[in-house]
Amino acid sequence: MSFHQIPNAPLVWRPEKHHGDNMKKFKKIIEDKYLVKLEGYEDFYKWSVENICEFWAELWDFLEIIYSRRFDKVVDLNVPMSDLPKWFEGAKLNHAENLLKYKDDRLALIVDGEDTEIQTYTFAQMHEQTRLYAAAFRKIGLKKGDIVICHMSNRKEALFATQAVISIGAIWTAALPMLGAQAVLRRFQQLNAKILLSEDGYRLEGKDVDLLPKLAEIVEGCTELAQLALLRETTLPAYKEQMNAATLGMPMQIFDNNGHSVIGEAGEIVISKPLPNLPLGLWNDNDGSVYREKYFSKYPGKYTMLDFIIKKINFSGICEKL
Repeated sequence: MSFHQIPNAPLVWRPEKHHGDNMKKFKKIIEDKYLVKLEGYEDFYKWSVENICEFWAELWDFLEIIYSRRFDKVVDLNVPMSDLPKWFEGAKLNHAENLLKYKDDRLALIVDGEDTEIQTYTFAQMHEQTRLYAAAFRKIGLKKGDIVICHMSNRKEALFATQAVISIGAIWTAALPMLGAQAVLRRFQQLNAKILLSEDGYRLEGKDVDLLPKLAEIVEGCTELAQLALLRETTLPAYKEQMNAATLGMPMQIFDNNGHSVIGEAGEIVISKPLPNLPLGLWNDNDGSVYREKYFSKYPGKYTMLDFIIKKINFSGICEKL
């Protein structure tokens, strides 16, 4: 079955010829340097997960990562995933500096939502907003290593605050405001945060949601880092309620309850090789025992994402999240 023909899934978007230009440029660099012919996304995905170190090193250069020190080694694939192999060892960089690498009037952000009209921000405006937020945080004593908890919807203020916090070198963690108070508390219970950021409410499906009563219950909590497992690849068509590809460089499988890789059945997302964006650990789990038990005990040597999905066909996409 072609991944362009998914039964019972209405086509909602088809890429134009110019979509995915950066992906095409990156693929051409790989083909020329490594003397391979990658016919499409499926070939590119296969190459990326079979050549982990080469793929991530090339992506680093292609994205023109800003750094004060380049990495000595991408990753040691001989180190078991449960022992948390180090990525880009020796490198020094700042996340905010890379996201705000431009300082001109190029478009950086488009804001839209139920409670606001469409707004746009240039990179220069993003820089200014980040500077103002960082100055406010420093004024109340935020410093490198401190923890900031964000309990906000996906809005521009959260983005500005994120960039400000990480530009200082502080730690950012978040919980969506639609979670119940107890669910948020379970996430926050291990942290000794310096700042709690929130909003008094948000609009969802035409209704105003008041967060003030919930905020009264939130005093501390815990967090775990999150990672991207799937994406919408812009060189492939998109179907309703489908994710059309697995992320390049991410060797993902779907396991059933017996630990067998399955297609067309619901199963758990399992990562079989190291990734640079897997969690580094859990807060206050100093020896890593809780982390290993939670993510590596079910399928030894493989990272379990504790999320369920259906892999529709024998290819990196199409996936439907449950």
